[in-house]
Amino acid sequence: MRIGSYEIPEIRFTTGAFNDIKKIYDNVKSVDRQIHANDLALLLGYKTPTSGGFYRRINSLISYGLLEGRGKFRVTKNGEDILYPRDEDHRKQLLRESVLRVSLWNEFYKKFKRDLPENLWLEIKDLTGVPSAEAQGVEKEVKRWYLNDTESFAGEDSLPNLPDKLSEGLGNEFTDNIQRNLNFHSFPTMGSNEIEEIPFAGKYAIKKPVNEDIRKSWKRLKRYMEIYLEDFGEESSNADVDNGTSETNLE
Repeated sequence: MRIGSYEIPEIRFTTGAFNDIKKIYDNVKSVDRQIHANDLALLLGYKTPTSGGFYRRINSLISYGLLEGRGKFRVTKNGEDILYPRDEDHRKQLLRESVLRVSLWNEFYKKFKRDLPENLWLEIKDLTGVPSAEAQGVEKEVKRWYLNDTESFAGEDSLPNLPDKLSEGLGNEFTDNIQRNLNFHSFPTMGSNEIEEIPFAGKYAIKKPVNEDIRKSWKRLKRYMEIYLEDFGEESSNADVDNGTSETNLE
């Protein structure tokens, strides 16, 4: 996605780009070996490298600094190091550097970390110079993408935020007494930080950093879910439209 002069990857880092670069590296086995666009398209599930879907996917990998080339491509040293870091600290550093190669993400992170303002479109407008209507039109998607990409190295910010409507009916007893009344389960993650899982209402659970206060986690989770639920209705409507067609273009 291009907003003014800013290019934003259209695949997310941890859920898309990382898996793609691993698949490519497993095929070429070295940063010194190139792979032709035709072969790369087939490897990623496209019939031809001329499809728009393939272009956006490759452009995303390039934007994150994981891939380089034109016509023929190679995995960058940064891409190789992310797959095989020296240690956990090195991995986190590389994740951060890769995501913040995206210029707009870098601007947001320097100014807000992950605590984005409610009217982010004003910041988008000021930074990119696009009209207000365009900035408002991309605001929700940009916000969701940014929070997704920066989650991998955000530390205590990794639980960004359920709207107040979701907490209605739970009452203060949930937030005030949850630490006393629930059984906490801790487990290791990919990182060195430990995460605890807090079950509630029988079949639900919240995951949070072990050392983070539960009230702070709940506040962040509410803000994050508010952003997510704004898009849920739109995505469901789009899915219904797609399901009603006789053929879906996966590219």
